Amino acid sequence: MMAKAPPLAENEIQRAVFAHLRTRGAPGVVAFHPKNGGIHQRGGHRGINAGLGVLSGVADVIIIAPPAATVYALELKKRGGKPSDEQIAFIEAVEKAGGKAHWVDTLDDALAWLEGHGLLIGSTRPAPRIEVTGAGSARAELVVSIRGLE
Repeated sequence: MMAKAPPLAENEIQRAVFAHLRTRGAPGVVAFHPKNGGIHQRGGHRGINAGLGVLSGVADVIIIAPPAATVYALELKKRGGKPSDEQIAFIEAVEKAGGKAHWVDTLDDALAWLEGHGLLIGSTRPAPRIEVTGAGSARAELVVSIRGLE
């Protein structure tokens, strides 16, 4: 029996998400990570960063998508991780402003969310198999494609 792989670290999930966005991103999608981690510093650096616009809780992945420049924000956590109060507040603020925001704790959930919003072309999930049985013993199998993948 094979040992179960350990869960991905948050930075591994983030690297994989951006690899998918680079290779499967929908046309016109702009995606980036805001290097915003300095707000938790102490002393004078915290004040400097706040003055420069560093905001606590900003999501790990920010996407701007056509046709209406909709903003998407995706907070990534390792399996079992939970967003901070600041991250929840940011997600709520994006949604209140008309954007779409969410948090996930696995790569599969991140890709499903991005695919579900049309930000990635294709799907990483296998096509469902549907069995079709006819009269007698004849049996056929139909594979349904998802978003044009065969």
